[in-house]
Parts: sequence; C-alpha cells; structure tokens
Amino acid sequence: MALIDHTYFAGEQNIPNADRTDMSERIQWLILKHEPALLRDVLGVEMYDDLQANPGNYAGLLNGEAYTNARGTKRYWPGLKSSSGLYKQSLIASYVYYYWLRDSATNTTGVGEVKAESENSVRVSSVPKQVRAWNEAVRGIEELMCYLEANKATYTLWDASRVRSLSSKYSPINLLGI
Repeated sequence: MALIDHTYFAGEQNIPNADRTDMSERIQWLILKHEPALLRDVLGVEMYDDLQANPGNYAGLLNGEAYTNARGTKRYWPGLKSSSGLYKQSLIASYVYYYWLRDSATNTTGVGEVKAESENSVRVSSVPKQVRAWNEAVRGIEELMCYLEANKATYTLWDASRVRSLSSKYSPINLLGI
C-alpha cells in the first residue's frame, strides 16, 4: 500500500499531466518502486513491515504531530503523508520526484537514449530541481530521525544505531556534485 499518489506532484514538484492516466500510471510505478525501498531503508525492515501491517499504530508518523526534540525544543513533524487543503507534501514525494527528474532527462528508444526536440523552447538542465528535491527529501529524513528518536518509547522498533549510516547515505548534494 503506497502512502502517496500522483496528487502530491504539484507546485514546486510539478509533474506535467499527472492526472492523465498514462502519466499517473508512470508516477504510481515510480512510487511503488521507490517508496518501499526508502521506507525500508530509513525505518528498517521490521518497523516498515509493522507499519504496513498495523498503520493505526503509526498515526503520528503518518499524519504528523508536535513533539519535543532531544534539546527540549518543541517541533512539528509533518508526517509521511501530510496534506493541508489542496497542498500535499511528503519526504517520499521529494524522493520520488528526484528519481522522476533523473529518469526523465532522456527517453529510451529502440536505437538508444534520446532527448526530444521541441519548437520554440530551449532545453535546460533539470539538475537544479534534482538537487532541490533530493535536499528536501534529506531534510525530511533528518526530521524523521529526530521525531523517531524523541518518540522511541512509542516506536519501539526504531533502531537509533542506524542514524550515522543513514546520515551519510542521505546527505545533501549540490550543483557541483560535491
């Protein structure tokens, strides 16, 4: 069961024609590929499996809630599937959008990889948007780890010993690749 859908891809993370059947199917395919992989990696397999089996036990994680971090500061975790009216956000959507941008740079054809040509337009790099999407996902993952650490009594399957390896794997990037 996916937590997000094609409706998360609007505004800064716009995927054109996301409501068209062919595009929403492509987006759903990307979500079904990347969402479980990301959540298994960040939450751990045991916690991810429990989330899938018992989503009611994870209301705060899914929908967001206020919490107090380790320094005693009141914070707000927006949830893995946050929405406010028409505006929806999720670190998962940022992560999936990064891969959508990366994979959409070229098209695979019978003769190899090609870039479409269009009239009255100039192609520009999608790298700045990729960097922004990746870094938004990273900030979300960092906040998720803080939230889980502050609520480890509630989320007993959270393994905080993984934070260091996750922090190095999910670290910010820049336009220069350094």
